[in-house]
Amino acid sequence: RLSRDIYGDAAALVFLTLWCFSPLLLGWGATICPDAVAAALGLVAVYSLRQWLRAPNWAGAAVAGLCLGLLPLAKTTWVIAFGIWPLIWCLWTAPSYLTKADKCPLPRPPFRQLSLVLFLGLYTLNMGYFFDGTCRPLGQYVFISQSLHGEKVAEDQQRPAVTGNRFAGTWLAGIPVPLPAEFVQGIDTQRYDFERGRPSYLRGTWADHGWWYYYVYLLGVKMPLGTWCLVLLAVLATVVHRRYNAPWRDEMVLLVPLLAIFILVSSQTGFSEHPRYVLPALPLLFVWISKVGRAFAFRHRFVAALTKLALVWLITSSLWIYPHSLSYFHELAGGPKSGPRHLLGSNVDFGQELFSLDEWYQQHPEARPMRITRTGLCPLELTKIESAGWPPVGPDGSLPPNGPSRAGLGPQPGWYALSVNEIYDQSRRWRYFLEFEPAATAGYAIYIYHVTLDEANRVRRKLGLPELPEDGQQQTEDGAARGRT
Repeated sequence: RLSRDIYGDAAALVFLTLWCFSPLLLGWGATICPDAVAAALGLVAVYSLRQWLRAPNWAGAAVAGLCLGLLPLAKTTWVIAFGIWPLIWCLWTAPSYLTKADKCPLPRPPFRQLSLVLFLGLYTLNMGYFFDGTCRPLGQYVFISQSLHGEKVAEDQQRPAVTGNRFAGTWLAGIPVPLPAEFVQGIDTQRYDFERGRPSYLRGTWADHGWWYYYVYLLGVKMPLGTWCLVLLAVLATVVHRRYNAPWRDEMVLLVPLLAIFILVSSQTGFSEHPRYVLPALPLLFVWISKVGRAFAFRHRFVAALTKLALVWLITSSLWIYPHSLSYFHELAGGPKSGPRHLLGSNVDFGQELFSLDEWYQQHPEARPMRITRTGLCPLELTKIESAGWPPVGPDGSLPPNGPSRAGLGPQPGWYALSVNEIYDQSRRWRYFLEFEPAATAGYAIYIYHVTLDEANRVRRKLGLPELPEDGQQQTEDGAARGRT
């Protein structure tokens, strides 16, 4: 409806296609994570805000306020909406005050109704927490992030020994915070996570920090090429043919929150890992892209034909990988098989292929015993898989906790299942598995290997390890028994 109201019926169908076949939305919409929900609620909130701005009334303001309050309940990132909405109101109304009232094309949304929007937004957010700790004075909080406690923390310090409150003892200490106490503490904890940082991976490089351009690159390789073609068409249409553009106020309502979210997540460079952080901005981009649908109304056959081809390309590319959408990478990036060359973490494996591995395991009884290491929180006990322990660690890798001894270093014959994240892990424990060709895969996230004695010795020679004797298979089975123990 938002796309239709701004750009027309054909644009609404373009948006619907982008939404329904986006690999990012398909993949993350299937998880318990709130990001796809936050993306959908973002559209609802922007729609209700625009409806109120175009026809200001108290009922519309109440609906816009309710929707505003739901946003940070879905995802903390959306707390910035409490700053974005007043900014949009200012941009919307400012030009009207520079013209005569009888020449103003739209009514001016009054400030008192904006106040209701913000008040109901805060009220809804607090109601979601049952008003627990609402309006607690700022000076009574105990913070762990350096930004809020104000003390320097040693770089090698894993947990914050320093806690405090930089506002204590100042005139700000007595100001009541109009947010639930746990919501404020959650923001503090999240800020601490980014300050502490985590190892991050991009294009084969590991670093102890993230990159400001990470999400630009992420969308560059994980958003289908058909979608990128539509982005290019939309940009060209905006610049070359102004009939494709909606009134500037309508486009501003889309672009301001889109850019704000993207800038916010890109500025958090403590670590870069999850594509879901940028997900709330994606539907707003899709609405703006959908302006290319106006080509059908304008009878611009060439642009309409390119739009159709791009949509077909998008649908085909997405469904070709489905249901393994979390591991999607487009064709120029090499597809999902080449994904680890670009990104790791939840871009490839979020534990979603456990049951695919279970299905393969049950269909191949010869793959026993099997040693497994994988990413994900779901326990193997939910499946019929019996792990024989960890795969043997390579000579240049660090030992995992409670893992095998160094007596069994390097490749050994047997069956193995390894998460892509574990193979490319910074520790390099199992990097040598790249020397083998997988016998099968569980989706695109777990590689299954059957290593023979000859193959094991080939790689062992390459690694400078002594070759295994002919009875190496028996030694491997003994090692598997020790691993199970």
